[in-house]
Amino acid sequence: FRPDLLIIKSRTSTANFNWIDSVRGASELLWSNAEVAQAEETTSVTGFRDAGFSVGTDSGSYVNISGQTMMAFCLKAGGATTSSNTDGTITSEVTAASHGGFSIAKYTGTGANATFGHGCSRAPKFILIRAYEQGYSWTAWHEGLTTGDYVIFISGSAAESDQAGGAWQSTPPSSSVVTLGSQTGQNGSGQVHVCYSFARTPGLIGIGSYTGNGSADGPMVVVDDGGSGFKPAWLMVKRTNNTDDWKVSNSVMSPFNPVLTDSNLNINTSAAADTPSGPIDYLANGFKPRLSNGPWNASGNSYIYLAFAETPFGGDGVAQARAR
Repeated sequence: FRPDLLIIKSRTSTANFNWIDSVRGASELLWSNAEVAQAEETTSVTGFRDAGFSVGTDSGSYVNISGQTMMAFCLKAGGATTSSNTDGTITSEVTAASHGGFSIAKYTGTGANATFGHGCSRAPKFILIRAYEQGYSWTAWHEGLTTGDYVIFISGSAAESDQAGGAWQSTPPSSSVVTLGSQTGQNGSGQVHVCYSFARTPGLIGIGSYTGNGSADGPMVVVDDGGSGFKPAWLMVKRTNNTDDWKVSNSVMSPFNPVLTDSNLNINTSAAADTPSGPIDYLANGFKPRLSNGPWNASGNSYIYLAFAETPFGGDGVAQARAR
């Protein structure tokens, strides 16, 4: 398929975690491991194609590093052509997936309380916002954070923090809009922002939370996709009350259980893939940590996750994936 969001990282070397989307343009790179403005790199990703994407000589060593194994995670929205969304007090430019569970929105902040349309067909449960022309962190909101005006930042390992109304006015995203406070980073006056919104989608996108038990026999987490769950292909986990890294695992780097053997990436650092202290299993309808360390399964601690399915639904006339 023709992707609209690329998340690209070298598995085997120290290098940036690159985020590229069709709304900002293929040559515009953002990094989740660095609080710097986007960089224009015309020799890195050179285009979104009908069946994937193309890369160039990559003079900056981001997406095509010589001799290194590169990982590319690709998501489809509605294409590079955006539509004007007037659902909020700020008009946004949006491209949204046909299933309604993923969108990319671009908007200009006002510096005062406001809303903007996210473009999903239902309320997102996880959003990422970046003022991409400034050197700010990525701001995330997840349904599993403490109720109120809490955020969690992607560019570091910090725990969730209360913004006292400045981020979301203590209002979660609705079925049509994201509510913003006056805080710089989400709504800086005159600053252009990109927002990735994710909503639960049966057989495709799972968003939820779990509590660790500190045991090698960790909790069985049924992926909350609004349906019966699914076997993940990609999983991102963050401990919300401590300074642990954002962990990412996937079934391509390690296709058989345990999937974490030599396949652990930190989306907030430039480090190469590492080997965790224990395994994790991808199961028919979810996942099960089999380690007791802090980033995955500390006793009594809270974790949030975003998951994408191994076998998502296929489109017209093809049934969506279900737990096996």
